[in-house]
Amino acid sequence: ATVVSGLIAGVLAITVDIEVLAGLVSIGTLLVFGSVICACLARRYPPATSDEGSQSKSAANMHVLALVLLSLTLGGAVELGAPPPLTGLVSLAWCVPVLLLWLRPPAKMRRPPADAFAVPWVPLVPAVGILATALLTCSLGVMAWVRFAAYTCLCLVYYFIYGLRRVRDGRVPTREGDGSGGGRIELVGTGLLEENAAPSTTI
Repeated sequence: ATVVSGLIAGVLAITVDIEVLAGLVSIGTLLVFGSVICACLARRYPPATSDEGSQSKSAANMHVLALVLLSLTLGGAVELGAPPPLTGLVSLAWCVPVLLLWLRPPAKMRRPPADAFAVPWVPLVPAVGILATALLTCSLGVMAWVRFAAYTCLCLVYYFIYGLRRVRDGRVPTREGDGSGGGRIELVGTGLLEENAAPSTTI
């Protein structure tokens, strides 16, 4: 693995412009960082659970989504040199979901363990982190986004083909039974059967 990764890195260093590689690495790292920040907010503001145990959609998740979209809009406005009134209007709109999250009752927040590290000043610190990430990603330029989108599409196609091959190779089990707790498991594509398997059997 070390040799293969070294050869790939060497080929890329010779054939690809260093600015293109730096843009891809930067936008990928920033988007991963931004997703971690969004996950922090999602963990602090879980969906409400009803008496039946089902979870409803959380309004906080919609606020986080609005925060991300407004952060990207503000970053694009700054990068494109939008008029100051428009930039100020987007900035004021950005403050709305932050205030809505801040004003949520403390009882609806998930409290982290007392002996564990927790992000302070939620949701202000994560909101500023999302905004900073959006500003940095927008500053990379349009071509960095185009290259990242193309790279992401190639990865999605690869994993889609990989999943299809796993299914065709018989890695996805199906169960047939009469509902009495027993049954048989067939590995799809292989013809292998396991009789009288318990419901918890995994392959």
